[in-house]
Amino acid sequence: MLNIFSSKLKLLIKYHLKISQKAFAKQINVEESYLSMVLNEKSGPSADMIAGLYFHYAEYLDWLLSDENPTTVKIKVNNSTDPSPPHPCAGLEEYCSQFKNVLLSDNKVIRDAFLSNLKAFNYSINKEKEQDEKIKRQDENIDDLRAELNGALTEMRQLRAALSVGQPTGTDVAASSNTGKRET
Repeated sequence: MLNIFSSKLKLLIKYHLKISQKAFAKQINVEESYLSMVLNEKSGPSADMIAGLYFHYAEYLDWLLSDENPTTVKIKVNNSTDPSPPHPCAGLEEYCSQFKNVLLSDNKVIRDAFLSNLKAFNYSINKEKEQDEKIKRQDENIDDLRAELNGALTEMRQLRAALSVGQPTGTDVAASSNTGKRET
């Protein structure tokens, strides 16, 4: 299974998304070194990786996690002629049925492992949402700072314009009053 997942992930990154491993790792919020380990079959996908794939490449997730041979599956390419991507909830009933079977299973190890991975997946999703919200707040702060900076620049331009017209400034008034004292 790991060999198939790694092979499919390589195909997805290199031939369908046509991005670097570094860019892909950044998009799904995993370390580049960890992605390299997965691609070289030294590690399996973590819950964080699966969550990142879910958030950014949900249309490929079923294919990536299936046991099917990578060359027999047609991947949906970004510039496909099909205008409607598969619905994110497609196949949800089947997954729910499988989840139910696992949860009702007598095998405590499988049930506990499933629940542990589900918690880790949920945690990763929440972390991703928090990170997106943090970035949004930072963008808003940057916009506020830009507005303040533009206001300050406008004031500076107005002062420069006033000086170039020859209107007296506080410094000019003080200089002329000192000059007047020397003459007397």
